[in-house]
Amino acid sequence: MITPAYSPTATERVLPHMALDFTTAALDSRVTVTRALNTATAVNSSGFVAIVNANLPRFDYDPSTLQCKGLLIEETRSNLFLQSSNFSTSWVTDTGACTVTSDDVISPDDTQNADKLAFVGTNANRYQTVAGLTIGASYTMTVWLRVASGTASVSIGNINAGVNVAQTVTTTWQRFTVTQTASAATRYPQITATNVDVFAWGAQLETGAFPTSYIPTTTTSVTRNADVVSMTGTNFSDWYNASEGTFVASGDTLKPSGTAQTANLNSANDDTFSNFVSLRFGTSVATGRIQAGGVSQTAFAGTAYTANTPITLAMAYQLNNSALCVAGGAVATDASVTVGLTMTQMNIGARNAGLEPLNGHVQSIRYFPIRLTNEQLQAITT
Repeated sequence: MITPAYSPTATERVLPHMALDFTTAALDSRVTVTRALNTATAVNSSGFVAIVNANLPRFDYDPSTLQCKGLLIEETRSNLFLQSSNFSTSWVTDTGACTVTSDDVISPDDTQNADKLAFVGTNANRYQTVAGLTIGASYTMTVWLRVASGTASVSIGNINAGVNVAQTVTTTWQRFTVTQTASAATRYPQITATNVDVFAWGAQLETGAFPTSYIPTTTTSVTRNADVVSMTGTNFSDWYNASEGTFVASGDTLKPSGTAQTANLNSANDDTFSNFVSLRFGTSVATGRIQAGGVSQTAFAGTAYTANTPITLAMAYQLNNSALCVAGGAVATDASVTVGLTMTQMNIGARNAGLEPLNGHVQSIRYFPIRLTNEQLQAITT
């Protein structure tokens, strides 16, 4: 724990009472991670997709720069595809011809288990029959693709009947994605190309308007459980001040702007929806919210955000004196706020109990047990 040296008029001398930095790929001993089953993956420090065992943090790296993006926190999702990396079994050909050579090249998980799909004919495809879809619901298909040389046009989709989206595939592995509305309860998601050899690995079909991390499957669909990350007991109460304070958090969300689902970077709460202080991504803005007795205490407009792009938010609270600043922008204030609520924990990447999950990366969280000035909020989020 860092011992604070407070000076409310000098930003450089105000130290946080609690500071977590997840870009170091180390988990503070006060933080607990819960996630059942060994079905979750992340990109490791070598740039490869790797399984992360149950109840362990998922520190996710950029496969190109090998920089740690932070702690990956996602909701429960299921991969509806069978044999997600074996295109010779549950996958079949309809139009044209497609010859599969199994385990032909090294895949994004650093194993020789990626298949070569030799497409012959116009709009030749390899597809899988998926039943039990909800008509009108959003589904997202993803798959890693590359070619041996040059570039090729490869389409994926057909979750919405007859709709395929062309992708430009190069010699570098890339995860391609398309989100579509299911037009029938049974659909035939596919990979389609004309007279070209394509390497494929890691196909995924999941319910939702955006992709999440890869969930490997074999003979059945597989579910990845939600990441639940928290600080409780004295690990929380040692630094939290009920009467006033400031949270500063940096991170990103995978959910596109305009998606109604709320995504929380962090939330101090009493394990209910009635009382919490949180920094979050709303429908289209990065914002903060204070809730007391089931009633929202703040009306901050927030600031537009971009999916997969890190941003820093700060929210200060004090009786009738709260403020929000996003990315060094204008400070929004609210002079009618109830505080002094008894909180028992901080959830990271969710509101509480895994609700309203971030579906993204938490880079850092800092807490100051005083209401920082508006000028300090701007400086600390720039």
